Amino acid sequence: MLRLPVVLLLLGSSLAACQRDNLVCNDPLGCVEVGKNDPISLAVLLPLSGEAADLGEEALSGVEIAVSNQGGGVLGHPLELVTADSVCEAGSAQAELASLTAVSPEVVGIIGPICTAVTEAILPVVSQAGLVMISPANTAVSLTVAPADGGLWQPGYYRTAPPDTRQAQVTAEFAAQFLNAQTAAVIFANTPQGQALMETFVRTFRQTGGAVTFQGSIPTAATDTADLLIGALSSSPDVLYLPVLEPEGNLIVNTISRITGFGATTLLGGTGLFVPTFPQGVGSSAVSNMYVAGPVVQGPEAATLQADWQERFGTAPDGQVYGPAYDAANLLLTAVSNVAQEGRSGALLIGRQALRDALNQTAVFPGATGNLTCSATGDCAADTAVGIYRLSAAQIDGQKWPPELVWMPGG
Repeated sequence: MLRLPVVLLLLGSSLAACQRDNLVCNDPLGCVEVGKNDPISLAVLLPLSGEAADLGEEALSGVEIAVSNQGGGVLGHPLELVTADSVCEAGSAQAELASLTAVSPEVVGIIGPICTAVTEAILPVVSQAGLVMISPANTAVSLTVAPADGGLWQPGYYRTAPPDTRQAQVTAEFAAQFLNAQTAAVIFANTPQGQALMETFVRTFRQTGGAVTFQGSIPTAATDTADLLIGALSSSPDVLYLPVLEPEGNLIVNTISRITGFGATTLLGGTGLFVPTFPQGVGSSAVSNMYVAGPVVQGPEAATLQADWQERFGTAPDGQVYGPAYDAANLLLTAVSNVAQEGRSGALLIGRQALRDALNQTAVFPGATGNLTCSATGDCAADTAVGIYRLSAAQIDGQKWPPELVWMPGG
């Protein structure tokens, strides 16, 4: 029901632009027309209310800083940021998208969503409408796997967040290269995501020459992990990888602390445990021998972003999506600048397929999270966007977040 009106609106606007101001639209998906005195519009589709509102507001702030840093705008046109609240719900996002494209049919692209379920629901509509959508937070592997290979990707979708499997790969490389680990055990969440993380870690660790001595899953809402941990630790592995979430991660670590002789095993948490509540919930049992994978904002643009954030909010940024959101906005605006046709009076035509082509060709783009390069199916995250952090008493006491970054890929 939603696809046809969106497509017709966009095609109608591009046809009207074809003969105006000596500009001709030859783009197969149509063009965005920007009048000589009009702003260039981009949208955000983020959870600005509901349980994920904190993440949505963080991402929005990163986008706003990127827009603000454009100064006078792009190609002499001011920038207009249109906000839409997805509430992290598929139905709400579909309604917001329909409203967005009806009210602002000349929007050049969308930053968002945060939640995978929202992306899955709106991706067919966005793709058929000729839009581009860049998520700063989607990590599900399937979103950038082509349908022919069993995935959900469709043209027009991109993300600046690394896929889930990247954290597992980085953690395995850290275990081998930094900790010199020879053996590893894995306890993973009993979910498709947990399974994918386990498989990637095991494959990568074995490629380094290491041996995996145990693999076991923990069900959601588990209350007893003693037997599972005895099996995992029976061979005294060098590392125990935990791609799990709270509260299961808290249960595992607190139970481990009561098992005699576990101290020879180093604990490695996945990004699901990279939250301030985790070290506070497990206490001193997490301090002596635990590392956690987490997002890294240390690219060429990081200092600028962090200084602007400090000036705007009076505090240093410490979230997970502000960097990828800033990079997403800059990727989109740079692509717009590169493909826009300028008329004699200052009007613009922005080809929608040309915009996708420009994003597809992104290579070594200097971002806050590192140098970004886009794959053919929209994975644009920098290789350095995930690192390994060491937990300490400062996190247990709630005095400092994030923890100390001790290792990055290539480090």
